[in-house]
Amino acid sequence: MAIWTLAVEGPSDEAVVAAVLRANGHDVGVVHGKRGKHHLDGNLRGYALAAMHAPWLIVRDLDQDAACAAELLAAKQPGGHPGCVRIAVRAIEAWLLADPASAQWLGVAASLLPRDVESLEDPKDALVNLARRSRSATIKADIVPTLSRSIGPGYVDQVRTFCASRWRPDVAARRSESLSRLIRHVRSRQS
Repeated sequence: MAIWTLAVEGPSDEAVVAAVLRANGHDVGVVHGKRGKHHLDGNLRGYALAAMHAPWLIVRDLDQDAACAAELLAAKQPGGHPGCVRIAVRAIEAWLLADPASAQWLGVAASLLPRDVESLEDPKDALVNLARRSRSATIKADIVPTLSRSIGPGYVDQVRTFCASRWRPDVAARRSESLSRLIRHVRSRQS
């Protein structure tokens, strides 16, 4: 079992990446970032240099910042360990929606889940819109935003709970190539 250091955009990303690591027999040590993608981008070089000496994962959303993960990596990849930066296409919420168990979590029919999660322009928005259709008042209250917010007040807690209890990264990876690449990277590191 390796203990990995993480750098992520936010706390919900931390929950997702930690679940991937734990599902593959690893654990999480220190977590850096959690202050948005611009903060993460500004520290990439230092994180990548640290990754030369220990297991690190730097996970960033593709968003609309490039046409594909390879293009974004070419623009953002700092010197240092070339495999430490992983890109979620288009956002880490796609990885959650790739697991059919997310329908039960969100309280919606499985037929409402997107078939091709990596083609979604805004996976977080897709997740929030599914929550709007939920049969669960708790999911609606926690995930659906009010007024000027982009997510509801309990969004992060809901993601953490789902990742810790029901989300299956290996199942989700069958429908998400970017998640599959992350899992292959994690499995390739034995120390």
